[in-house]
Amino acid sequence: MTWESLEELQRAIREWNERNFPNTIEGSRTNCFTGIVEEVGELAHVDLKERQGIRGYDDKAKAMVERIDAIGDILIYLIAYADYRNLDVSHVLCTTAKKVLARDWLAEKGEKD
Repeated sequence: MTWESLEELQRAIREWNERNFPNTIEGSRTNCFTGIVEEVGELAHVDLKERQGIRGYDDKAKAMVERIDAIGDILIYLIAYADYRNLDVSHVLCTTAKKVLARDWLAEKGEKD
């Protein structure tokens, strides 16, 4: 499957959620948010164990596969969460990116936002 835009991807995730979790608590905003937090924990686990070189994470390929999986899951949960909040992910991302990319952290080091 491919999508031409974030809007198409957001719609596909919405349709998948509606098909798999029709009007149930499993598809709620709360579960999307909890899913994001869980996956961030998994990503932190991969990074920590890789730095420590333990539990098989000295294998860079294993770490990369698990990192990609966690990041992908975070993004899907985040898109679903935004959708439950009636937010257009493309608009949110572009609006925030404009603000972030306009910053010059080196030049504005001591200034507050």
